[in-house]
Amino acid sequence: MTCYTRHLKEAMELAGLPFDPAGKREADRRLRRALSLEDADCPDVWKQVKPLRDQPQVLAEKMNPLTTQRPPVSGGFA
Repeated sequence: MTCYTRHLKEAMELAGLPFDPAGKREADRRLRRALSLEDADCPDVWKQVKPLRDQPQVLAEKMNPLTTQRPPVSGGFA
């Protein structure tokens, strides 16, 4: 599940996540949500994250729960 998070220590620290198994799971969950890859396999997520690994601030922003929230879907009521 978290095959790539070992490369994200600095980004996780910037995002306020501990670099432990629970923090890695949370980082994975947040990144998957931010990248719209919730159901993707780990290698597919890593493919999107890998180009950003040298930009820990960008990854930390993607791990920020305030920026990973999707807007509510409109009920379509008129």
